[in-house]
Amino acid sequence: MMRLFDLLKLHQKWLLAIFTLIVVPLVVYTYLSYTKIAEMAKNQTIQLAEQSTQNTASEIGYLTSSSINVLDILSLDRNMNEMLSRDPAEHAIPLQLRDYANIVNFAETLQRNKDFYRVRIYVNDDFVYANDHVNLFGLSQASQEQWGTDLLHSGQTVYWFIPETDDSSADAPPLISVARRMLNLNNFTQTTGMARIDLLQSTLADKLTRTKITDSSLVYLQNGNGQIIARSDPELGTGGIPDEAEWRQLPDHKWSTLQIGNDSVMMSHRPIAGSDWNLVFVVPVHEVLAGVTALRNQLLLILLIIVLIAYVLAYLASKTGTKKIKHLIKRMKRVQSGDLNVIITRYGKDELGEVAENFNYMIVKLTSLMNEHVQLGIALRSADLRTLQAQINPHFLYNSLDLINCTAIEHKVPDIMIMVKALTKYYKLGLSKGMNIISLASELEHVKAYVQIMNMRYPDAIKLDIGIDSALLSCRIPKITLQPLVENSILHGILEKEEKRGKIRITGRHEYTAIYLIIEDDGVGMDSERLSNLLASERQNRQPPSGDDANGNESESENGNGIGIRNTHDRLRLAYGDGYGLNVKSTPGKGTSVEVRIPFDLQSE
Repeated sequence: MMRLFDLLKLHQKWLLAIFTLIVVPLVVYTYLSYTKIAEMAKNQTIQLAEQSTQNTASEIGYLTSSSINVLDILSLDRNMNEMLSRDPAEHAIPLQLRDYANIVNFAETLQRNKDFYRVRIYVNDDFVYANDHVNLFGLSQASQEQWGTDLLHSGQTVYWFIPETDDSSADAPPLISVARRMLNLNNFTQTTGMARIDLLQSTLADKLTRTKITDSSLVYLQNGNGQIIARSDPELGTGGIPDEAEWRQLPDHKWSTLQIGNDSVMMSHRPIAGSDWNLVFVVPVHEVLAGVTALRNQLLLILLIIVLIAYVLAYLASKTGTKKIKHLIKRMKRVQSGDLNVIITRYGKDELGEVAENFNYMIVKLTSLMNEHVQLGIALRSADLRTLQAQINPHFLYNSLDLINCTAIEHKVPDIMIMVKALTKYYKLGLSKGMNIISLASELEHVKAYVQIMNMRYPDAIKLDIGIDSALLSCRIPKITLQPLVENSILHGILEKEEKRGKIRITGRHEYTAIYLIIEDDGVGMDSERLSNLLASERQNRQPPSGDDANGNESESENGNGIGIRNTHDRLRLAYGDGYGLNVKSTPGKGTSVEVRIPFDLQSE
């Protein structure tokens, strides 16, 4: 079967594949689409319900917190506490009436909250104002009601409850209340009264009704005793409310699909802050999936139309695609024969066009590599000549320096003798007998020789301090790594100071597989713009420097542009990878710090 399939042309394979897979994908896709859309509908419903539930829970939580805060204000207010703690027998009636005015004014101020129906304060029955039945009531009345007894015996600071009746008004609406004891702030064992805030049950019902996302959704509040505090569509009474055990077994803030009776529902619940209430959200699944079936039928019709169109387009595309492939094969055969002049000038934006574009890129790259190979051959010959010259020049330089040294000794000029010795040491360490990798100890000696020369040029201008553990001195480092950094610190840091004197400190540490060498100076530093351009990866086109010294370093003028630091950074990255190199920090007027990161290597080159 596979052999027969291999004998077919490419466009025939395309058409056969489309025809073979046209029925199966239709059935599978329809089933998966229906399942996916149903799942998406559920997820979208859950997202919408979750957002709505969060908003409502926050609103109700804010309402409960506000109520508790008002109770705290009433209970902890110093003036209120003093008025309620007084002995009615020893407090004259005019003074009690003054207290009454103050208490009522305080209660009415707190009662201005639009969510509060009434603020009640239960006080000692012996006060003349104890039973105005508006804001003030006798403490004995609270003790005779069930909620008062429950509050005293519950041990809770605040107590939420559903009052059975409202004695102050026969036609009072259904209420939800919260109360707390008011203690004498000077004697916490003495109860001076009780504070209570009444909320309209309709206020909570309106918030829950606005939370609904479908017509048949149900949102309600239930307390720890199983009582229904409020529900959406309160005119329906307790109808449709699931048993408390249905949602108690579910985790908070999670949506689950349950089978309640003959109905499948999605349900979630979450606690309300500041109370023992739970906000329960119930959404019937059948209402969520009502439009999915109709959508499935429409999807089937659309898929049939798409399949017919796709078949026609596939036939045309197969013809066009195979034509492009044949054209590309001809160009490849020309490349095999050595002809690189095969750039394809016309190609589309499809995958075959991308193949043609990559083919063009490959040809251009191949041509460029061949030209580069020729240039590298020329450069290699030039490098061989420079290497031979470099091997000859040092011997002539050393002989000349020895002659100058002997002459200085003969004429008793010690300054020249010291200068020549330092210069000889500087060049010997810089050349390092042709080695590219030297020990850190040798590199530091190279730096010392350079600083010694600069101190002869600028008498005692530079103080060099090296604080590196001796265990690191045998580590390997590319030669002429630290000297350009020290040179930059001297020429463009210290010598640009007004007093032209300064200090350079070199320290090092070993961390894991890397060595960190830090060169710090107290020079003039540099601004952020110059610092950001110092290690820029893009170099400006320039001619090779004609003023290189015997070590291959740039001249002082080149270092002024940061080339010495940038070249050192590039050398380290080329040698060890992008994770290594330099990190420069500088503060204008205070100095510059350059951190060198290289691998920890104790082996020879």
